[in-house]
Amino acid sequence: MRQMAEAGYLEPADILEGLFCWQLTPNGTRLALEPKRKRIGRDKVQTIISELLARAKVINSDPNRLQRITLKLFGSALEELDDYGDVDVSIAYMRRQLSDIERERIENTLKARESKSDRQSFHGRLMGAERQDTREIMAFLKKGLPHLSLMNDDPMDLGTPYRWLVDHDVKTDRPVDVSDDIVRPNGPSILDQYPRKPIPPITLLEARHRTISADTKVAIHDLHIGLEDAATLEEQMWSPKVTREGAFIANDIRSQKRVKFAGFQHLCPIWKKDRNPPAGTV
Repeated sequence: MRQMAEAGYLEPADILEGLFCWQLTPNGTRLALEPKRKRIGRDKVQTIISELLARAKVINSDPNRLQRITLKLFGSALEELDDYGDVDVSIAYMRRQLSDIERERIENTLKARESKSDRQSFHGRLMGAERQDTREIMAFLKKGLPHLSLMNDDPMDLGTPYRWLVDHDVKTDRPVDVSDDIVRPNGPSILDQYPRKPIPPITLLEARHRTISADTKVAIHDLHIGLEDAATLEEQMWSPKVTREGAFIANDIRSQKRVKFAGFQHLCPIWKKDRNPPAGTV
């Protein structure tokens, strides 16, 4: 856990008068949400980009679309690595400049393909055609490309390097030539601007009264400990308690019979050694 904190994925939670615990940083949240798929090589990355460019060309030349798109490549795909998780691409939608008659024609066609629930929703009644257009564009671009990650975040706003894949001029409704150069924003990344909390020197502290002798009595009436409780019990035995002043002290488990009884489990191997098993048993 400390190594994950040092890598920037975890940080101490803001807790006073409770058990110490970790919480996800923005980088940690992003890692947790990232789909866990088999990693791919550079050839596969290039195949995905080539297919995406071909599909974007279809979208931006389709007379039955309300919108045109631009695409920017960012993330690990900009680098030469041994393998990759996803191909991160930023997508932006731009409304076409259409006559009222042409816009109404396209909107009616798109609304006819909306689901009943979408048509009846508030946003569906307000912007149903555009929302349907966006859904269809996204589905067309992603079909059969599980390693393609399309995001609405602009790399320029995120402060992360990117390279143009597709640009489009909505006034002329024609593609714009793009450079292969990587654009590096002057400002720091939003993730880099996130303040790092100091990591406490000690984050594990054995609870008071955790060590239990064989003659200690614990009430077991209505006591149930399931396998799913193991992590919680272990946390209570080893996580320090944070005082109102922010100091770390050992957790006191005397009043918690489930935690206290769990302490016996650590003595089970000793008891088994002392017991002579019947003949013929293992």
